[in-house]
Amino acid sequence: MIKQNLKMHAIILARGNSKSIKQKNLKIINGKPLIYWTILDCLKSSYIENVWVSSDNNEILDYSKKIGASIIVRPKSLSKDTST
Repeated sequence: MIKQNLKMHAIILARGNSKSIKQKNLKIINGKPLIYWTILDCLKSSYIENVWVSSDNNEILDYSKKIGASIIVRPKSLSKDTST
């Protein structure tokens, strides 16, 4: 049997306007923004080739790009409670 090297991509969905905790992805947890820990674990994984963060919030996107993730700008129309 031939082993194939599968290249995986991580897509992190980080909406900017949470109802319960405003800007929760940027809240500091253990000295870093919450989203940092998710991105860091993905970047460390030997199985994940690319880490993408999709958000409607420029602060989240700027921070994510700064620490090594690629970004996808999501329109506000796709960042609602009813978005699928």
